[in-house]
Amino acid sequence: MASSYCRIGHRHPENMSQPTISIITICYNRVSDISLTLQSVANQSYKEIQYIVIDGASTDGTLDVLNSYISKISILVSERDKGIYNAMNKGLSLATGDYVLFINGGDQLYDNETIQKVFEASNGEDILYGECMFIDEKGSHLGLRTVLTNRPLPKVINKNTFLYGSNISHQSFIVKRKITSPFQEDDYKIVADLDWMIEAMSASKSYKKLDFPISKFLAGGTSSAHWKKAMNERFKLYVRHYGLLKTILAHLIIAQKSVFKKMSRR
Repeated sequence: MASSYCRIGHRHPENMSQPTISIITICYNRVSDISLTLQSVANQSYKEIQYIVIDGASTDGTLDVLNSYISKISILVSERDKGIYNAMNKGLSLATGDYVLFINGGDQLYDNETIQKVFEASNGEDILYGECMFIDEKGSHLGLRTVLTNRPLPKVINKNTFLYGSNISHQSFIVKRKITSPFQEDDYKIVADLDWMIEAMSASKSYKKLDFPISKFLAGGTSSAHWKKAMNERFKLYVRHYGLLKTILAHLIIAQKSVFKKMSRR
C-alpha cells in the first residue's frame, strides 16, 4: 500500500439551507470496532453531513473496512501521521461544514436521529453540547459520563468551565467551524483536545446545552504512567489558561472534594 492514500467518496450535504456539519473520524488499526463508528455516522437521518475519515496508514484491515463504506464517506485519507492531534488537524483542515464534530475510531453517535435532534434544538449557537454515554466492549451502556463522574453538564460555559475538572466530552461538543483553531499538537500529546475546547469556549458568543446524549464512548482502563503524564500536561495547560495561583487553588479544591467523597462512602 502506498504511504499516502486519498479517496473521495460521494456523501455531500444536499440541502444547503440547513446547517451543514463536518463529522471527522480519526483511526488507526481499529478493524475490530471501526465499522460501528462508520455505521453510526452513515445511518444518520440528517443528510447535511460532510464525513471525513483520517486513517493513520492502518495495517490490520481497517482500510478495507473504510473502503467498503466509501459511498458514505466524503473524504478518506490514509497516511502516516505524527500522532492523533496531527491527524485531527488534517481532518479539520479539510472540513467545510458550518459545524465540526469529532467522532473518532471506537466512538459512536448515540442513535440514528442524533444530528437531526441537535439541529432541531439549536438556533445557530456557536457551540452545542450534550451528554456522553459510556459503553463497554459489548456495547452495553455503563451510564452517562456526568453521572459516573458526578460532574453535571454545566449550564453556562466559558473559558473557566474546565477549571475544576472537565465535564464535557469532546465527542459531544459541536463547534462552529469559524471559531475553531488548530490543535496544539506540538505542545500537548494527551490533552490538546481539552485545550481546543477551552479555546473554542473562549471564542464563542453563544451556546446551548442539550439534555440528551450525543455520543457513546468506549470506556477502557488507563495506565498509571499515562495518567500521570496526562495530569502533568493538564497542569501546564491550566497554568497557561488560568495562571499559576488559580490553578493551584483549583487543584486543592478538587483534591479536597475527592477526600470528602471517599470519607462519605465509609
